[in-house]
Amino acid sequence: TEWAGGPDLGFESQAAGKPPDKPWLAMGANTISPEAQSPFAHIHPPGKQGVRMAASVPNDGIRMVLPRPMRKQPDQSMHLAIDFRTLAEPAQPGACRFYFGRGVIESTAIDFSLSTNQLAIRQSDGWKVIRTIEPGVWHTLAVTLHPATGTIEGVVGKPGDLTPIRAKTLPNWDGVIDTFICDGLGHQPGKVCTHDLDNIALSLKPLGS
Repeated sequence: TEWAGGPDLGFESQAAGKPPDKPWLAMGANTISPEAQSPFAHIHPPGKQGVRMAASVPNDGIRMVLPRPMRKQPDQSMHLAIDFRTLAEPAQPGACRFYFGRGVIESTAIDFSLSTNQLAIRQSDGWKVIRTIEPGVWHTLAVTLHPATGTIEGVVGKPGDLTPIRAKTLPNWDGVIDTFICDGLGHQPGKVCTHDLDNIALSLKPLGS
């Protein structure tokens, strides 16, 4: 089922206890689980499961290629979102990356990075920490890209505790978003912390509309 810009972005058509299957591509220790269901329903309808991603090698992760790419148009924005939770145990030093762009890292619009207790965004001069993350607690991230100006605005956090995001798209982005990737190539080296993901959105329509 398509919701928020693409097929199965909430993992609801997947088989519990197994890695994500088509239309997702998965490598490594990634498992569909009821424990990874986001409690939020402001973008996706209430569901029954998400994906738990365990520590593994940096290139392992999940990938979704949209059937209809989003392309830069005058006066049209792009809307991206994801719900996430990190787990404090087992303790791991590394960070995962949320990539939004064209192809398999062919042209990057935005990179976010999630460690056990930090969320960062990549800018032209390197990674910038946006806020502290509380392990074991669900957070939501929602941003709007304005391709004409190369600006990003949005929020990340939990109900009653949202941090504003003001940033720039990466300078070599070609204006197309057709792929979401979560892998282990974030802002801190080492094995990636175990984390839950759910309710991804990549849409030309304002989220929640």
